[in-house]
Amino acid sequence: MLAKTKSLLTLNRRGIHLLLHAGIWLVALGLHTMVFLGQLPWNVLWIRSLLNIGLMALVFYTNLYLMQRLFTRYHYLRYFFWLMLLFFGTALFRAYFNIRLTSLPGEMTRINLQSALTIAAFITNIAIIAVSIFYGLLQYYQQKEALKRKLEQERREAELQFLKAQINPHFLFNTLNNIYSLAIAKSEKTAEMVLRLSDLLRYVIYEGQKERVPLAKELKHIEEFVALFKMKMEQKPQLEFQYSGNPSGWEVEPLMLMPLVENCFKHCDFDINASAYARIEVNIKDGFLNFTTKNSVDKRHEQKDKVGGVGLHNMRKRLALLYPNAHHFTVKQTDTSFEVSLQLPLTSS
Repeated sequence: MLAKTKSLLTLNRRGIHLLLHAGIWLVALGLHTMVFLGQLPWNVLWIRSLLNIGLMALVFYTNLYLMQRLFTRYHYLRYFFWLMLLFFGTALFRAYFNIRLTSLPGEMTRINLQSALTIAAFITNIAIIAVSIFYGLLQYYQQKEALKRKLEQERREAELQFLKAQINPHFLFNTLNNIYSLAIAKSEKTAEMVLRLSDLLRYVIYEGQKERVPLAKELKHIEEFVALFKMKMEQKPQLEFQYSGNPSGWEVEPLMLMPLVENCFKHCDFDINASAYARIEVNIKDGFLNFTTKNSVDKRHEQKDKVGGVGLHNMRKRLALLYPNAHHFTVKQTDTSFEVSLQLPLTSS
């Protein structure tokens, strides 16, 4: 649907572009006719006007073609040669026919008439070529800028896909570790965890490739992940997930929040601290999402990969690409706690 809309917009722009050019040349034809109105018979006047405006249009568009094929490819000598051939050829051709189709005023000699019409043909040709060169350069730099934007967009999309690809295996690795621990202990929870993992992976594979997903679905995905994490714990952990505000009608980039949740669980000291805690809070207000995670940590038993490592590093990159200068991301760390806050604008669905 999006591709079809873009195609229709492109066709509309081209149509408007063609109509604009046609209108300009029709106005030029009308003005040229009015200048010589009453001086020549109608049949001669129309021939003269069509001939001159037609040749000027030929100069304009032929120069654009030469610029695209030669000038922009740095073939300057060849471009200049063909441009001079075009310039003198059309100017002399116009002068010749203008002299033949113009009546000699009583106060002007034939030589003066020929000189005046030849000079007029050369001057108008110079003007047309100047306008054509300016228009051609403008087109060239616009196309160059459009190509630059397209390449930047493609690079940005490729980088985002790369970052997503880094998140998904990380998520899978952590969850499989949990299931492995339960399987070793022959826990009855193993089968249910595999089922939950299947649901989560379905979300990652199918929804994670989309540009945006409903915020409610993303939050549901996080709830499932929280439930999956709780299942591996022998004792019920101090783990809270709550949100305020209405997620309906809003969309967000898929898997944008998961790295924060993963980071919170990965570095919380549940295994060594009976008072360990983790809190995840979501607030939706005025078109903005405020997402906060806070967990206890024990610096003495910190894991090899530093707190806020790969997950948060990727998170910063994704935010910079998706929400440049439109998000707020902070990390607060003490010897006993680690807190991450994210605010970003939501997209209405």
